[in-house]
Amino acid sequence: MKVLALDTATRAASLALLDGPSVLGEARPEPGSTHSRTVLLEVERLLSAAGLRVPDLDLIAVGLGPGSFTGLRIGLAAAKGLAWGARKPLIGVPTLETLARGMPPEDRPLCTVIDARKGQFYAARYAPDKRGGWLPQDDAAAWDPRTLAPQIDTETVFIGPGLQTWANELAARLGPRFVRGPLEADFPKAAHAARAALERLARGEADGDPARVLPLYIRPPDLREPDPRPVAGA
Repeated sequence: MKVLALDTATRAASLALLDGPSVLGEARPEPGSTHSRTVLLEVERLLSAAGLRVPDLDLIAVGLGPGSFTGLRIGLAAAKGLAWGARKPLIGVPTLETLARGMPPEDRPLCTVIDARKGQFYAARYAPDKRGGWLPQDDAAAWDPRTLAPQIDTETVFIGPGLQTWANELAARLGPRFVRGPLEADFPKAAHAARAALERLARGEADGDPARVLPLYIRPPDLREPDPRPVAGA
């Protein structure tokens, strides 16, 4: 089953093309260059390198955030345009879950973090399962170090792009309960979102209707943020 996945919720956007569990290609645009034209050009390059076209896809997956409001709108617009245009199913995957799926197995809890600006970060907590994966322990929410600290009662591994901003303050607040995860796990990889979407489809947890795929904002969008450019060909 051929899957195209994209996640534009953070400055480090990620795209991936899979055939079942196998990765056919990946792309990561320059940080901060995520806009509609860049995303669609990277999609075209990935498909062309694999000798495929959009109609050859079986499924499209997209990151739901939370993260940059503009980035989310651009990613959703591109993914929905491709899905509707080629009549392909679309499944959304929360970006904090995609981060967790990129973390190697651990025997300690995990917390994934994305900067939310305005003195907060988005976070979700996970517990290790017996199969080497991660089980969600709560819904994603907006926190600051002071409000999160009472929720962390044991050594917890932290990963995510939000640590570029929050690692020092979290470490100071949590002490030995803060364990810095590997830097290579700090950015969401679309290949993990693709596999999550395949699992959801196999379990019947999503019907693939693009109209049902909505961004996970958590906080109301900042109305001062400029609207994205229209997606050409969407």
